[in-house]
Amino acid sequence: GRYAADIVVEGDIHYSQQGKSTDSGHGSRPRLLQGPAYWLLNPVFAKRKEDPNIERQGVFICLGGTDTSGLSQRVVTLAAHLSHTTPVQLVTGQPEDAPPDLPPHWSHTAQLPPASIADAMRRSAIGIIAGGVMMYEAASQGLPCALALQHDAGQEPGAATFDRLGVHIHAGYADSVSIETLADICRRLLDERATRAVRARALVDGHGVSRLIAVIEEEMLDE
Repeated sequence: GRYAADIVVEGDIHYSQQGKSTDSGHGSRPRLLQGPAYWLLNPVFAKRKEDPNIERQGVFICLGGTDTSGLSQRVVTLAAHLSHTTPVQLVTGQPEDAPPDLPPHWSHTAQLPPASIADAMRRSAIGIIAGGVMMYEAASQGLPCALALQHDAGQEPGAATFDRLGVHIHAGYADSVSIETLADICRRLLDERATRAVRARALVDGHGVSRLIAVIEEEMLDE
C-alpha cells in the first residue's frame, strides 16, 4: 500500500492547498508530494512552452477517446453562437463520433497523436474538453477550457478545483450540458483568456518529473 512506500505522489489538483502544492519534507515516511507541481505530464506537453509568435485563435474541442455522450455530434450547433470566421478544431477518438457535416471554418481529425494535440492547444484561444488528464495538458499549454465531463465521478474533484482556482470552467456533464451553456462559457473564457492562461501555466508548469527526480535523489543520499 501507499504507506509502505518511501515516496507517494498525488499530483491531482484537488490535493493542493488552494492551488499550492506541498512536500511533507525530507525524511518523512512516506514523503508525500501533493498538488499539480508534481503532475507527471506527457513529455510532449511538458516541453512545449508558450510561443509569443503564435497568434491564438479559435476553439479546440476534444471530448475523450470514446464520446458516449454524443456531444461531439451536437457541438456543431455551437457555430450559431460564434463568429462565422472563428476556426474550430474538433478532435475525436473515433471517426464515427464526428458529425457528417461541419460548419465553415471547422475541421475534424480523429485519433490525433499527443504531439499534435499539444500543438493544436497552443494555437487555440480556448477549449471544450471532457476533463481527466486533458485538464492538466490544456493547463500546461495555457488553454482555459469548458469542462464537459463524461460520467466519471473521479473527474469531479479535479474539475471543481480547476473551476474554483479560475483556470477552467466546469460546465457539467457532456450528455446533458446545453449548447447555450457552452456558448456562454466560451464568451466568458474569451473575455478572461489572458488571466486564466497565466494561472493555468503557473499551476501545471511541466516540471513535475524533474521535481520528483530531485526528491528521489535527495532521499537516496540517506540510503
